[in-house]
Amino acid sequence: MMAMGAEGTPWRPARLFFLVVALLLLTAFSGNPFFGAEMLARAGDQHYAAGEFTFALRVYGQARADLGWRADFSMRLGQANEALHRWDDAREAYAAASRARWTEARALAGLTRIALAEGDTYSAARLWERAAHYAGSDAEVVAGYAHFLWQRGEFAKARDVVARWLHLSPSDAEARYRMGVLALLEGNAAEAETHLQITAQGPGGARSTAAAMLAALHGGYEPDSVEFYLRIGVALLGLGEYRPARLLFQKAREQTPDSPVAGAYYAYCLALAGDEAGAMGILRDVAHSSPDYPLVWYFLGELERRAGRPAEAKSRYLRLLKLDPENSAACVALGDISASEGALAEAEAWHQKAVKFSPDDGQFALAMARFYVDRLVSVRDKGITVAKKAAELLPGDPAAHDVLGWAYFLSGDLASAKHALEAAVRLDGRSAAARYHLGSVYYAWGNRENAIYHLTRAVDAGPDGRYAALARDLLRNMRANPE
Repeated sequence: MMAMGAEGTPWRPARLFFLVVALLLLTAFSGNPFFGAEMLARAGDQHYAAGEFTFALRVYGQARADLGWRADFSMRLGQANEALHRWDDAREAYAAASRARWTEARALAGLTRIALAEGDTYSAARLWERAAHYAGSDAEVVAGYAHFLWQRGEFAKARDVVARWLHLSPSDAEARYRMGVLALLEGNAAEAETHLQITAQGPGGARSTAAAMLAALHGGYEPDSVEFYLRIGVALLGLGEYRPARLLFQKAREQTPDSPVAGAYYAYCLALAGDEAGAMGILRDVAHSSPDYPLVWYFLGELERRAGRPAEAKSRYLRLLKLDPENSAACVALGDISASEGALAEAEAWHQKAVKFSPDDGQFALAMARFYVDRLVSVRDKGITVAKKAAELLPGDPAAHDVLGWAYFLSGDLASAKHALEAAVRLDGRSAAARYHLGSVYYAWGNRENAIYHLTRAVDAGPDGRYAALARDLLRNMRANPE
């Protein structure tokens, strides 16, 4: 019987079949190495586009072995090695590709990403400037340089680069969204609204992000007011944009130095940027001057927990609950601390409170489901029940379906586990957790072919992560115990 894939179609061996066909064609046309290598490159591109980096690496390696002088083959090989965090091999391939004019910019961008992965920000900055200089009309390289500057918080320098990116790719929603954010940082609300309106009316993931920013812009506050800075800053922080948010909170603090809201949010952004000592000092000052402001206690709890001081963190969260008795976020944090200390009954009670206080918020149901699954507590009854609720409340969240699938697996219901995990993979094919879990289901079912495929994809999705390590262990076990 033919194995079925995550989408219910004849399974991924179809991709392996494509690879076999390509190899056969290479043999058939051995008198024309250009044709065979091109076929292999196309097969590799199919794998790479699907996130199948291990398979892509094998194919690209063969293509390059046949036509090693082709810079574009070296470029492809570098990208596959980079995706698998094989830094030395990626560096060698990119260095070869950088010697050709038509691949120089992208190869330099690849060398930059390797430098960043290895913590060499000085070399990365120099390499990005060179890559952008040689990029010409290559929007992908220019976009990469813009991302780099954005991550460093160099927004003034980023403006010209983002503008160049948008000029090269006018329909790129992310480029236009970033222009809108930059306009906000410069105090130009009208320009920002123009860019965000265009983004919100277009396709892609940036659409909802732009809509959230527009909602904040239409809050009725005058630009250059404290309320405006706070509202936009909170919206950006909610979208994970803590770097530009920090600048807006800083502007709010400059106008109202005693504002506990501006101070607390600014400090939290500092912590996210890595300055935890500076953040802690500001938060303690805010807690001293405004002890009745609840959020400062939550931020203090988060920093104490991150610093490895659970007792201090617990006292901060409890202080918050005295001011806001139904704060679900504080309940989840206390549940996590209790679970880490082995107090599972206490942890469960905190999670139950969080769900009770926010019954329509799927994130709290998901946190509770994770507690049952991770701690192997009441998975068959309570775990599956609350995981179902999380998946119902968060139908588009792959993590919710992943946790539900793993709860079913732990309960021995392989059919239901497969159904839920396939949903998770459809929503996010590059989730290392979902791929590992689905591979484990197929392994338990005795379907080695599908198990190997999904476990390999788990490694591809996060080569240095926990699930990649688990997947490698299971793959080693399968190789040691062949059928």
